[in-house]
Amino acid sequence: MQIRSVKTTSQFSKDIEEIVKEKRCEYLDAILLYIDNNSLEVETVASLVKNSSVIKAKLAAECADLRLIKGGATAKLPI
Repeated sequence: MQIRSVKTTSQFSKDIEEIVKEKRCEYLDAILLYIDNNSLEVETVASLVKNSSVIKAKLAAECADLRLIKGGATAKLPI
């Protein structure tokens, strides 16, 4: 996958979703990979995550499930 330079929040969201799908990784890992591949500052990507409600929600749910943050996770049956 060739990653493009960041232009819009929408493009950022599409790129992250593509990384998650291709690499079969978590959203946090995809964002870190995106930062490394594009030589971006964490602060730049943080503002993109903040402005992308979809990525922000998925990242928050993932982090809550992993108990990296409090709240947000709903009770789930172990299946």
